Amino acid sequence: MNPLITTDFLVLRKTAYAETSLIVAGLTPDHGQVHLMLKGARRLGKRSFPALDLFRLVRISYREGKGEIHTPNEVEPVADYGALAAHPGLYRTAGQLGHFVLANVLPGVEHPQVFTALRVILARFAAATRETPPLIDSAHVCLELAYLREGGWLEAFADERTAEQCEQLMAMALGGPPLRLRPETWQELRRWTGTLLRQADCHTGDQPINRLPMNDVDSASSVECCGQPQLASQTSLSRLSQSPAVLTLETLRRNL
Repeated sequence: MNPLITTDFLVLRKTAYAETSLIVAGLTPDHGQVHLMLKGARRLGKRSFPALDLFRLVRISYREGKGEIHTPNEVEPVADYGALAAHPGLYRTAGQLGHFVLANVLPGVEHPQVFTALRVILARFAAATRETPPLIDSAHVCLELAYLREGGWLEAFADERTAEQCEQLMAMALGGPPLRLRPETWQELRRWTGTLLRQADCHTGDQPINRLPMNDVDSASSVECCGQPQLASQTSLSRLSQSPAVLTLETLRRNL
């Protein structure tokens, strides 16, 4: 019997399966993307409620089987970021960020910084009193920068100033105080991280996704949020350190 795995789990997508069940996809810090089968989860009554709902942080225990979809032994609620749904723009952005994660993070590959960055973003969205363009743009920058950092694509900047600026952005991504930058600066930074992602052959949301892990599952429907995942190329591209996009960080010299 495989050992019991216990880990934190951010819920990013729900897919209805059969009449009463759900397939839930999400992110863990140590095991990458994980898919869970919840039998009977849609059969709600007076004493039952969905512990695994969108944008919730839970602690799960499960054993790996032969396929990619696992059955949890235990689910313990930790935090609920559902309050972000009060702001349509933040809810839509959270869905886009979840879509990005499920499209690029492989099952079994640890991504603790991406996990932390996404958890911090969802917490900030849930606590926000209003949605603003800088809040949305900075969320994209923080998550994408964390992914690029863990993929090894930000290790060789030419000058110390650029490296220092990236460290300040990473500190914010991992829970540090938000940086007070002008809206146009966040927009430029978002274009910069987007350019690096495309050069790294990552999925950036501009191509269709049509893959749902299937082992003993022969049908699924009614996907809620984030789309279905497609595993992206993980090839490291050293040329990113010479990318012209790095020059756009010069904008930060006027702000940090």
